[in-house]
Amino acid sequence: MPLECNPNVPVDYRAVSMLDADTRRRIRRFSDALGNGSPSYLFRLTAIFLGFRLDLHRTWNLKTHQGGITHEWQIKSRKDIRALEDVFIDRTYLWSHPLAPRTIFDCGAYIGDSAVYFSDQYPHADIHAFEPHPEIYEMLVANTRQIENIHCHRMAIGGTDGIRALFHGGSRLGSSLRQRGDAHPDTTMVRVVSLPTAMKLTGTTTIDLLKFDIEGAEQEMFANPDFMNYVQNAIGEVHEDLTNAYLRTGLRGTVQRVSNNGQRPKRTPIHADRSQVALTRSDQ
Repeated sequence: MPLECNPNVPVDYRAVSMLDADTRRRIRRFSDALGNGSPSYLFRLTAIFLGFRLDLHRTWNLKTHQGGITHEWQIKSRKDIRALEDVFIDRTYLWSHPLAPRTIFDCGAYIGDSAVYFSDQYPHADIHAFEPHPEIYEMLVANTRQIENIHCHRMAIGGTDGIRALFHGGSRLGSSLRQRGDAHPDTTMVRVVSLPTAMKLTGTTTIDLLKFDIEGAEQEMFANPDFMNYVQNAIGEVHEDLTNAYLRTGLRGTVQRVSNNGQRPKRTPIHADRSQVALTRSDQ
């Protein structure tokens, strides 16, 4: 999956010393893993990371190529790069057994990384991507605009319908319907719908694959006793700092860890307080 970027910013190689050793290793890993070790590739990728380091606060254009498919992206932060790295290089959402989903719900779609991945993997599925954050939603729409089977919805998935505060975390934390303990956090009021309501709004009767990364709202989502009656398969993250012990213990007793071709994932989760889990209905 070669990756190209065109930041249009000159790179002074003396400035590369501003990047720490871990970041330089990460750039090299990108180059090695994506099959493009050319000087121009390293030059461009280094320019983007320098832009992040210098806090230039701009949108960077980036293209990815995989299996003959080209995607154009807008990114604004290291977190966006990490999302693409997790999904397309580390293949976080690679399912361990064959699936042929007709309907996919991407809850916490962020900039569209997982929705695009699912579109590549399951081109005949209808994919509904839910993202409540206003600015991130705009990037989601921009990054999926050319993909006909991805439908974007500016709303959060929770336990009940209504208008609620979305608490914005720091650079390494996602926005959440649940407060992480900040004394005076920034918030945005957003529309929240339950999973059954989202199904009604989209004309869906069965969710063949549900991806969730909703920063603690999974506690509310899983609280619905009928959850597994209309969700065939689910894959996502349980945020242990935002959920109670009952949910975490229950999930660990009934689900398998997300696997990579049947093996334990090699990568370390971005946050130590997250458990990656996958669920499948027992009658399948």
